[in-house]
Amino acid sequence: MSFGVKIEELIERLDNLRRRHVRDYAYSCQLNLRQFEALVYLSKCNRYSDTPLALADYLGLTKGTVSQTVIALEEKGLLEKNPDPDDKRVVHLKLTSTGRRTVEKCLKDSPISKGVEQSSQANDAEEIAEQLENLLTALQRANSFKTFGVCRTCSHFRVNGLGSKHQCGLTLEPLTEKESLKICREHTVNE
Repeated sequence: MSFGVKIEELIERLDNLRRRHVRDYAYSCQLNLRQFEALVYLSKCNRYSDTPLALADYLGLTKGTVSQTVIALEEKGLLEKNPDPDDKRVVHLKLTSTGRRTVEKCLKDSPISKGVEQSSQANDAEEIAEQLENLLTALQRANSFKTFGVCRTCSHFRVNGLGSKHQCGLTLEPLTEKESLKICREHTVNE
């Protein structure tokens, strides 16, 4: 068996374990898996990526499916829609405090996080994470997928680009430290 096939089998099994945990937790919160995945994404994305279109891109869903998901989450009080102050055609999706707590509890109890902590290879976790990140980047490039990477790792990111504030080189807008740690739809990998 080739290493590529072995790695794919391991990733598939890890994903199955993670999805089982997430699905069980989502159901315990009266959510389906798609709804919960939308909450997780919205908990990690920045203000350029908190739109229904970005959510559809990230999850690989149709606009109609995302629309129904957003409606359901809004009715459950887990997210709210806010019009963009500069462009009324754009809607931003924000988690409510209940939505944030729902995501945090699930991720805190993740079997992968617990497994890494309990593993005899916990000291190697940083190296494993780096290798997985390299694999992910290679797969995204090979398939021309958006990276949805962390803002501060983007080629557009400018440390203290506006004096004491960070700046997005694409939009030329200021970024807070907190925003720089969120994922972005416009992320471009540094070469």
